Amino acid sequence: MDRSSIGLRVDYSFKITQHNRDLILLERIKEVFKEGTIKSRKIKDASDFSIIRINSLTTIVIPLSALQFNKFQLYGKKAYDFECWKEGIIKI
Repeated sequence: MDRSSIGLRVDYSFKITQHNRDLILLERIKEVFKEGTIKSRKIKDASDFSIIRINSLTTIVIPLSALQFNKFQLYGKKAYDFECWKEGIIKI
């Protein structure tokens, strides 16, 4: 997204972080989404799966997440954070 008049920039992404011992889980998630990248963190023994393209967020991540969360429901702060994130993506 372009810089605003106050000099701030907003980037949207979908990210899942796991310990490197669970790297195969991130690879399976990437297979399901058919999109995204996996990057290893240098400081911690962890890796991130992320999707940053806005079109992929609206056409792949949100619909697939809705299907999965009907089966395996999020609770508490994670559910609230996901709903806020989803609303922000949809408004773009």
